[in-house]
Amino acid sequence: MDYDKYYNRRLGDYIDLLSDKNSEFCESIRRYALDSNVPVVKRCTELFLKNILYIKRPLKILEIGTAIGYSAVMMAETLESMGIIKKCDDSVCDLMRDIPKKDIFMTKDLEDDFLSVSKRAITTIEKYEKRIPYAEKNIKESGFAGSINFICADAGKALLQLKEHGVKYDFIFMDGAKAQYINWLEQSIDLLNTGGIIFADNVLWEGIIIESRFAVKRRDRCIHSRLRQYLYAITHDKRLKSSIIPVGDGVALSVYNGADV
Repeated sequence: MDYDKYYNRRLGDYIDLLSDKNSEFCESIRRYALDSNVPVVKRCTELFLKNILYIKRPLKILEIGTAIGYSAVMMAETLESMGIIKKCDDSVCDLMRDIPKKDIFMTKDLEDDFLSVSKRAITTIEKYEKRIPYAEKNIKESGFAGSINFICADAGKALLQLKEHGVKYDFIFMDGAKAQYINWLEQSIDLLNTGGIIFADNVLWEGIIIESRFAVKRRDRCIHSRLRQYLYAITHDKRLKSSIIPVGDGVALSVYNGADV
């Protein structure tokens, strides 16, 4: 028996018992994700993220990596509990749906589209086409579609478009492909208001991050190298104050001090 994994699983179960749960609808998304092997934020990481949201009280959130919409709905419920947003009957912005096939960011009048982005509290980005219908359905049925802007596109291209149109955020939840974190970093910094936070999940990669490159499987060496680059970058960039926290699979928390630091 692997006692470390057994201990961590029991500890996670104990923390789960103590924690406040999300709505039954949100928890149903989580159960489906776990049963279907869809990546979902670990419960202890989720609790930590919620506390950061309560401390920061962000008016604008950007999520990179929607998957099937669990985290977006969970963060929307958190903002609702703080009185920042309310449920409404608006539908998901359908104009975003065909972006992966057309390889463009917007499909209608550009200024109207970005007006929609700027008004909604949460913007979430996903490019994996098989997950997009599930995410769209979950966001619509959550009652928060009017507060969540769902962008179906490559994150790098979407981030560039958001920057070009001057959209700013108070909190960025980075939870996509780990190998891309370093590529998204500069673009994410450009999208932050001063005092804004980047919350990057899974940065310790089940402990693989501390292994020598030559101890890592060849197919995983690119992720290993790029994730290390990301952690070095955020801890040596004077514009950021960063901490790497061993909660869940590792969280890198970076506060943006401003461009003139």
